[in-house]
Amino acid sequence: MPVRCGPGEKAETKVRALPIGIIANGVRKINYYTYLAKAGGMYVKEKCRAAEEYVFFHDVTQWAVQAMKEDVLHTIRVFSHLE
Repeated sequence: MPVRCGPGEKAETKVRALPIGIIANGVRKINYYTYLAKAGGMYVKEKCRAAEEYVFFHDVTQWAVQAMKEDVLHTIRVFSHLE
């Protein structure tokens, strides 16, 4: 049973509604990539808007990776019911 979300729906909200032990209750797949990519993209967008000088490609990739790592850690805590 995958956890699926429609447009505008947050996976976090759906997961919080699931009982603890979601794996034991049949969840085998979490469609998450879009949220991960969006987290990186939105952070890069913010940083580019705030930049006073040039923005270099290596800056963009570092910002995206940083935001994606933070989002993954947050998501792991949510799916583990630690938040």
